Amino acid sequence: MTRHGKLAALDGIARMKRELELAELARLNARKRELAREREALQRQTAEALRAGTDAPAVALAAERFGRWTRARQAAIAVQEHRIDDAAAAQKDRAAQAVGRHHVLEKIVARLRRDDARTRP
Repeated sequence: MTRHGKLAALDGIARMKRELELAELARLNARKRELAREREALQRQTAEALRAGTDAPAVALAAERFGRWTRARQAAIAVQEHRIDDAAAAQKDRAAQAVGRHHVLEKIVARLRRDDARTRP
């Protein structure tokens, strides 16, 4: 395999690595959006349960239990969001590095191809 062929193969690997890192970053961001939607839904449901609980003591008791459960679930969501934030920050760095690496290799391969085209009769 020629030097050009090796660089082109390396560029292909860098492209795949870039896509892999960007896909992982997108997955983490999608998970964070899912958690945010769940947290917002829990807040709405808790507010609705508390409003419904103003009419009857039994309903109010059930609403209070539901409120405790949703607060616990929201705390768990907050922990997950914090972990995802940390993972996403690290993944963003890895993705940026992969994009940069691919960009540099792409430029090198393009320059070698231009140089080859100029030197061919």
